[in-house]
Amino acid sequence: MLKQQLTLPYRFIDHKVSKLLVSACLVYPSPLNTFVMPGTGILYDDWKDYDKRKSREKRNSSTFLCNEAWEVGYLISKIRKHHPFPEAAVRDAIRGCCLESLPSQQRDEFVQCVMKKLAATAH
Repeated sequence: MLKQQLTLPYRFIDHKVSKLLVSACLVYPSPLNTFVMPGTGILYDDWKDYDKRKSREKRNSSTFLCNEAWEVGYLISKIRKHHPFPEAAVRDAIRGCCLESLPSQQRDEFVQCVMKKLAATAH
């Protein structure tokens, strides 16, 4: 299936509308046409360094471990590379998703959880 992404420059997004669209997209994703808030593109970014380190540690690279400080730090930098959220906000969103989930979970689902929390705090 063809997956289309709409990525607009941050300054052109109406934040109230984007918050609604991102929430709808994350809860009801469409395989054909998905709105992507600036920053959620991190899922499609280069994760080679992350994957290599997980491989060296003989861990599954598709899972995210909340109790690994380096993974939390990696995700914070990845999100901030694509989106201008303050570090404290990103850290709070990660902490919130860690409290709501299992110690180990699918990386893509975890990132979506974090982005959904960040979208809820956007003005």
